[in-house]
Amino acid sequence: MDDNFVNDILNYKSSKDGKTVVKVGVCGSSNDHWLAVQKVLDDENAGIYIELVTFDAYNLPNEALNNGDIDLNSFQHKAYLNSDMTANGYNLTVIGDTLMAPLSLYSNKVDTLDALKELAGLKEN
Repeated sequence: MDDNFVNDILNYKSSKDGKTVVKVGVCGSSNDHWLAVQKVLDDENAGIYIELVTFDAYNLPNEALNNGDIDLNSFQHKAYLNSDMTANGYNLTVIGDTLMAPLSLYSNKVDTLDALKELAGLKEN
């Protein structure tokens, strides 16, 4: 990937003047990908400004969305969403996927998946 492209995105500034503001609930601080989304929206003259609303606990974005305090959220996998909706009676709808991130496994006890299977008492047939 071109370093100039990455720098352009990370330094991108937009204005909400004359645009419809869409509040998106997120958790954590790794949300630079939304700058790229905003740039595409601006390049296409979509008239939309993304305002990130950062939450410090995972139970809060769905509650805020259910209460109408934000317009969208992007922080969870579908299993968590389904569990949270069942537990709290929310009526939320998945409208699309946003960020797909690979998650890694870390350990100070095992160094291979086979060692993990052995530690867990699983044996291959």
